[in-house]
Amino acid sequence: YLSYGVSLGVASLGFTAKGLWEKLGNTNYVGGGLDVGTQVYVLPFLKIGFVVQDLGAGFYPVEERLGVRQKYDMSYPTLRLGLALITNRNFSLAVSGIKHLEQKSFGYGIGARYDIVKYVSIFVGMQDLAFSTGIAVHASHFEMAYAFTIDNINYGYNHIVSMQLLF
Repeated sequence: YLSYGVSLGVASLGFTAKGLWEKLGNTNYVGGGLDVGTQVYVLPFLKIGFVVQDLGAGFYPVEERLGVRQKYDMSYPTLRLGLALITNRNFSLAVSGIKHLEQKSFGYGIGARYDIVKYVSIFVGMQDLAFSTGIAVHASHFEMAYAFTIDNINYGYNHIVSMQLLF
């Protein structure tokens, strides 16, 4: 992932370009996409956000094989609208609505964040009844995070490691 964001007072705008790799069964898929989003503080303790994910994405098998799908569902754009309640007690709660454009149904998500100490936060959440959790360590302009999620499509496990440098 390569991201850039800018703060405009109570609002912020950003984008992320990303490369993706996933193994489903015996098939490796690669792809990429662009995410574009915004967040606005409606009140000092209430933030609303909107993001369009996977614009221009393609998710294709590395090698052609008989019976392997040539384009995978997760390569279609996704729309997300979220609302976050931010407290001054090191705790945040968020809810979101999710629309995968290739699917007829709507999804939902709920999550919580708790700052254990100044430099460590833990996360827990669910998206469409799939559990996720994570931890982040942050200091000054650097953050390193780990997340564990359950895949909604094949019910496999995802391990996500990320690093963030702010400047």
